[in-house]
Amino acid sequence: MIYAESTLLSLFILLGWYAQMERDAGLSNPFHLNELHHLYISAPFVALGGTWAWVALLVGLDDFDQHFYECFQVSPLHWLFGVTLWRWAFVRRLVAWLNAKLGRK
Repeated sequence: MIYAESTLLSLFILLGWYAQMERDAGLSNPFHLNELHHLYISAPFVALGGTWAWVALLVGLDDFDQHFYECFQVSPLHWLFGVTLWRWAFVRRLVAWLNAKLGRK
C-alpha cells in the first residue's frame, strides 16, 4: 500500500510539473502542488494499514482525478477508455453489445 501511495504522490508531482510548464509557457493551468489537500489528509492513514490504507488510497485517487480533470478537462478514466482503449475493435464491439443488452442506443 505504501508503494501505491508513493506512486500516486509521484503522479501528483508530474501533474504539478506539467501545470507549471504550461504557466511558464504563458498558458493557463489552475493546478498547483499545494492543492493536494486530500492526499495530505489520506497519507497518514496508510500507516494504519488494513481498511484505512484502502480508504486513504481511494481518497488520494479521487483527489488526483479531480486535479487531472482540472488540468486536461478530461478524467484519467475517460482518457484511458476514450483515447487508448477505444482504438481496439473488440472494445468497440463490447461496448456496442453492452449497450444493446442494457437498452442504450
